[in-house]
Amino acid sequence: MSFGDDVEKELSAEPSNEGNVSEEADSRFQLLTKLISTPETLSEDEESFRKLEKLIRSDFLKLCSGIGIPGECALYNELLLTLSDLRELIEFPYLANKNILAVGGGFSAEKSRFLNSVVGEDLLLPEGIQPTTAIPTYLISGTGEEISALNTFNRTQPLDRAMLGSIAHAFNEGKKARSGTISFYHILKLIQVKIGKFKWENIALLDTPGYSKPHTDTGDGDQKGSDAGNTDAEKAREHLSLADHLIWVVSAPDGTMQQPDIDFLKDQVKWERPLYILINKADQKDSEDIRAIFKQVKEDAEDAGFTLAGLSAYDSRNKKVVLGDDPKKWFDEINKKCKYTQWRGRFKAIFEKIIQFNAEEEARCRTLKGSLAPDIVEAILAGIEPDGLSITKLTEQPIPEDWNEQRRLYGFPER
Repeated sequence: MSFGDDVEKELSAEPSNEGNVSEEADSRFQLLTKLISTPETLSEDEESFRKLEKLIRSDFLKLCSGIGIPGECALYNELLLTLSDLRELIEFPYLANKNILAVGGGFSAEKSRFLNSVVGEDLLLPEGIQPTTAIPTYLISGTGEEISALNTFNRTQPLDRAMLGSIAHAFNEGKKARSGTISFYHILKLIQVKIGKFKWENIALLDTPGYSKPHTDTGDGDQKGSDAGNTDAEKAREHLSLADHLIWVVSAPDGTMQQPDIDFLKDQVKWERPLYILINKADQKDSEDIRAIFKQVKEDAEDAGFTLAGLSAYDSRNKKVVLGDDPKKWFDEINKKCKYTQWRGRFKAIFEKIIQFNAEEEARCRTLKGSLAPDIVEAILAGIEPDGLSITKLTEQPIPEDWNEQRRLYGFPER
């Protein structure tokens, strides 16, 4: 599904309340217009980024085609990845030097409610029994509340709480287009929320979509997985893989950490660092059940090969730990660590490989120039050497001292 399809679906969706057709249509149109808008002028950072992007996507490829750098495909992909990370740094510089602490889990684990409880902001992130985190959302410290989104055109747009709620999956309830559920996946990349009372200045908390598919009623008594499920799983995998720390939320009513959770973390996210597990909805079970669930989760996680950074049974509604570790104390420990951006070092490491290769090639060329017949050197410099002649061929065996023997060996006419 394309970005244009999502916009067309949203604007053509039937409002759930017929009495407010015009108001809801206007609201949807205004929000979409805001989210996809682009500025008329480029900032200085944006202009510099575009020059760097041209250098990598065009000039670097031309350089590679001319000199044949070993492993050039891997180097190019590494440059593109670093460029993508730098893109987000330009748009959200406040994420620089932050320890990314991601919160993941399946559908309906109430990850957003847990985050609202630990930061002390009721209903900052939308909550509900339907999926509500449509777009990966970063929470960081700030002087006051400030919400912004990065759209598909790599432009930031300011939002308010009402808009943030509209972007959530709950926005789609009763507003389904003719061919499926509307998604903001193609419109927004991520959302950033600054909070005045957020006390961990070296941490960015990341709320991710539930990786598992919710179920929707088809209208004839059957249920099917929402089309948004695959999109959310990919978004969750992408962002969880880049996190520095991970807290995995499971639901107490499920009884333990489900096998699909383990498979997703192992096979998709490929998480190998310590994992903090939070058993949410502890208020829905009595104390005896919680102790049994707590023990079972610990055993299952360790049997799956996870090293635990912490384990908590937590009541998000009443904002308290029921059993085990206090996640806020874990946050405090992480907050003591300073993280430094490595953009300059990453680019330098890539280009140093190229510089080293060029230096080695220059040294080989100087050696060859001193050993080859003058007419062979002139032909190579003019680019009219015989087909198939390369530096590799010239150096794969000792160069004959006799110039005529060189000409015979490399395909030049004798003199």
